[in-house]
This record gives sequence, structure tokens and C-alpha cells, in this order.
Amino acid sequence: MTSTSSPAAALRGWMAAGLLAVLAFGVCWTGAIVYWHGREGDPRTGELMFYLFILPGTLLAGALLTRKHLGDTSASAAARAVPAPAPAQAEPAPPAALPLAIIATAVRSPYGATVEALAGALAGKPARPALDPVLVDNAGYPIATARCGDAVDADVLSSFATWLLENGIDVAFNDAGSRALVMATHVATELAPKAVTLDDALPLYLAPVLPSGWTREQRHAASLWLQHTVAQGSGPMARIELVPAVDTDMVDAVPALLLAGLATRPAVKTMVIACASHLGEETIQQWRASRRQDTVAGEGAVGLLLVDPTQAAAIDGALFAVMAPIQSGRRDTDADTSRGPLPPLLANLARDALAAAQCEPDAVAMIVADTSARPGRMLELIGYAGAATSQLDDQEDIIAFGHASGSCGAVPALTALALARHHACARNAPVLWIANDDAYQRCAAVVHPPRTR
Repeated sequence: MTSTSSPAAALRGWMAAGLLAVLAFGVCWTGAIVYWHGREGDPRTGELMFYLFILPGTLLAGALLTRKHLGDTSASAAARAVPAPAPAQAEPAPPAALPLAIIATAVRSPYGATVEALAGALAGKPARPALDPVLVDNAGYPIATARCGDAVDADVLSSFATWLLENGIDVAFNDAGSRALVMATHVATELAPKAVTLDDALPLYLAPVLPSGWTREQRHAASLWLQHTVAQGSGPMARIELVPAVDTDMVDAVPALLLAGLATRPAVKTMVIACASHLGEETIQQWRASRRQDTVAGEGAVGLLLVDPTQAAAIDGALFAVMAPIQSGRRDTDADTSRGPLPPLLANLARDALAAAQCEPDAVAMIVADTSARPGRMLELIGYAGAATSQLDDQEDIIAFGHASGSCGAVPALTALALARHHACARNAPVLWIANDDAYQRCAAVVHPPRTR
């Protein structure tokens, strides 16, 4: 590292040198004049040169050299006195992700209120959004949506309003928000009793994944309401802890980031609940203004009950699947606007996911993804499947749930994970879960039946 002197320091150096020069010549010349004044005869030329120039020059040079030597010695001593900086310590590596057991799931979708019903609706001829009975385009014609029949429940909304009043919480939701909250409440109510069978020594962590469009007050109220709902069916609220708030914009796009964080805990008992609804005139108008009118509005809710595989294996009669560590990465370019060859990111992540699960590509029985009709997504999915898992049938063994669900935040990716758990148990074989509907983020994981030792 180089350093430079300041202008003030340089000026002080020149002034000191000038004063030394004046002093050296002044002393010598004064002494010479006094000496010659007291003797007879004029000084010779050699004496003039010696006393007026050579002697003061020699004294000045000696003084300057002595000053420089003393300064260097002082600087060296100061440098030795300053201890060398301690070598930078490497940051500790993040904890390794561990497998998670998916012990139970619950869904609310336009195609069924159970995972079994949803899987049946997606088998064979794929389910598709239908013309909406309420929402229309600018010309007055119905638009295609994925509307859920379980999103309206007056009793749930009445209970929620009473709970808000009792707890002094002042918050309101529009129609789409109320629909999402109703579906999330149904999912929480269904999963709560299943948490009772788990280890009481561990608290139940509740991880709500809520729409990024909600305000902080709405997310806070909804999280507390879901905590209250789960407590009604699974035990004292003191044993139910909310997972610290996460960046909802990222989680809304790829909930795998949240799941990967949960998988770093050595012992975990977590309920993840995601909900969203875009079936509102306000959302449709916003999409039109931003030229997203080709996006299909969807809605739904999904819940996953996660524990570590050892804990799951200790439960008598438990039907569960193991999710190997999630592999995730980020594209360099926006998938919605990029042109040219598809990057190899998804293929690389899927390869790493199979390696993490110690699973060969030809052992994969199905691929379940959140893939929608957004540009390039289906090409990316089918391109990987054709190259790496050619044994799979495009119609029977590959599910792109995003085509059926429409746009509803984190719900398609987590619902695809619930479907992967269902098919891994039903087929007793590994299923590859893929999340590639986001513009940048890509994720993959293998969901497989528990292995006997």
C-alpha cells in the first residue's frame, strides 16, 4: 500500500531546509567577516571560496543528512511498535442443510380440497383455468381464472372479526385477501391435529408464507390468527412459535428459500402455510396497467408439516416422504425477457439434487414442478426431462402445476411439493420437485420414500 504526503507536510519540510541553509551560511559568513576584519591584508581567493561556500555547504549537507537519518530511524521504530494486523478469520460456513420429512399436507385448490383429489384432477388430461363468473376484461368478456370453491366461508370471517376485536387489532382485508385468509384457516385447522402426535419436547414452529402485496400490519394479524387457529387444535399457544419474518418478496417467488433455512436445524417441527388470491378487480386492473393481462389469476392455500426423518420414523404408522436438501441458484438474466439458448442452471441444480439424495436419474418416477405458461418455462422443464430422465412420459409422469393453478404467489411451488410427497408415497419411488416459474430463481429437490437400513 502506497502513501502520499499532504501539501502542508511538504511545505513544512521545505521551510525547515531553508532555515538550516540560512543558519549555516549566516554563521559561516559572520565568522569569516569577523576573522578578516581583525587581520591585516585581504583574503585570498581560496579562502573566500572555502569560508563563503564550501564550509557552509558542508555544514548544511551534514545537517540535512543527520535529520533524514533520525527521521528514518524514528519511522522504523514506530513501524515496529505497531503490531501487524491479525490475519482475517474466515467466516464460518453456513450449516449444512439436512433432509426433512414431510409428515402431512393439506391443500385448498380450484381442483380439490385434498392432495388426493388434486392429483386425480391433474392425471391424464391436465386441468386448466376456466372462464370466471365474475371478473371480465375491458370488453366485458369473462377472463380465465383458477377460482377455488373453498375460498368463501362466512363463519371463518366472523370468527376472525371477533378475534380481531377481542385482541384490539385494527386491520382490514379486501375481498381477495379475505379469500386467501379463509383458505389458510382451513389448511391450519386441518393440519393442527396432526401436530399433536409429534414430540412434545419440541415447540411447533409456524411459518406463514403470506402474499407480498399485504401490508406489514396485515401479515402480522394473519400470522397471529393462524397461530391462534393452530393452537385450538394442537395444544397450548406457548408451544407454538412464529418463525421470524422473512423477505416476503423472495418467499412469494420461491418458498424453497424458507424451506432450506428450516432444514439447517438439527431438530425441527415446523408447519409451513402459504396462501394467496389474485381474484379481485383491483389486482386485475393493476395487471392491465402493467401489461400483465395475459397472466392468469389464481388462488389457493397449502400447508406442510415438516419434521426431521428420525422423528418421523418413530411415529407408529406414519406415512411420510423425505425431502433431500434443496439445491437453489439464480439466473443472470430475466427469464421473461431473455432470448437465445437456455442456461444450464436448472439441469445443474437437478443433477446436484439427485446427488444429494444419492439417487440416479433413471430411478426418478416423476417430475412435479410449479411451471406455468410463462415464456420459456415449459421449454426449460421439458428440455431437462428429455435429456436427463428420458424414461418419463410427458403426459403421465411430468406435472406442471403452474399451468393449472394460475398466478398465486408461493402456493404453486409448495403445492407441487405436496404433490411430490403424495406421488413418492403412492409410487414408492423418488420424485423430482422443481421450482422454475420465477424469473430468476431456480430450485430442485428429490422427494423419496423413507429408506430402510
